[in-house]
Amino acid sequence: MAQLQQSMAEGQVGEAELVIYRKDRSYFWVQLLLIPMIDSKGQLTHWISMFRDITARKNYEQEREVLIAELTRNNADLKQFTFITSHNLRAPLANLTGIANLINLDAVPEGRNKILIQKFIESTAQMNTIINDLLEVLVIKNNPEENKEEVNLQEALEKVVLSVENSLMATHAELVTDFSQVPTVYFNAGYLHSILLNLLTNAVKYRSPNRPLRIEVKTVQEGNRQVLYFSDNGLGIDLNRYGERIFGLYQRFHHHKDSKGMGLYIAHSQAKAMGGNLSVTSEVDKGATFILEF
Repeated sequence: MAQLQQSMAEGQVGEAELVIYRKDRSYFWVQLLLIPMIDSKGQLTHWISMFRDITARKNYEQEREVLIAELTRNNADLKQFTFITSHNLRAPLANLTGIANLINLDAVPEGRNKILIQKFIESTAQMNTIINDLLEVLVIKNNPEENKEEVNLQEALEKVVLSVENSLMATHAELVTDFSQVPTVYFNAGYLHSILLNLLTNAVKYRSPNRPLRIEVKTVQEGNRQVLYFSDNGLGIDLNRYGERIFGLYQRFHHHKDSKGMGLYIAHSQAKAMGGNLSVTSEVDKGATFILEF
């Protein structure tokens, strides 16, 4: 009301939101608008007042504030729970892993016990992988915008290619690049290496047996956006079937023994953590194009 009174004293348009109570003590919100009317001599003659019922808007704002507060609290609780659980499991898991490493399967006689011990070793290794994956995701989620720097894309890709050079040579893969439009980006170098490595190894892993693997990587300046397109001619993904789960945790879309369903989830999380995005277009048996927006 003080602001409204000041506006009136200055002869300016005034606005205020008020609560109006009925006789039964129920209430509703109104927006009061006061408009000064000036005559031909520039003198204030009178005011016109307008009331508008804004109860629905105020209720929505209050519900939104409550929802935001609840989501913020739940997110903090979930993050803390995941952090504590992951770290508290590491000590007993390290003990189990140590025991599993000491077991010599060749010295165990054939039979049911050997099968059980083998399953124990496999389950321990799988649990260790899951815990490490969760911790990696936590690091990404808790360190947004960390360690950004100017990264040369050609050099970044060459480092990734060097680490999987044997796989590319074994599959006779053809790699075509064009970074002329966007040669450098402002990004976390480690995250970019991880994203490119995931996309490159996936292209090799899910290549088509019917044709030589071809990978094309290029950057495009689209208005204010810097975009990297990573395309292959592999098996592709059925987006009508898996589209909503493509970047989900532990999602698998092909039957492959080395598939964990973590790579795309981590790559997507890393892109988001840097303020960008990772999306995909694909057709079955025609290949896929991953779109990294910086």
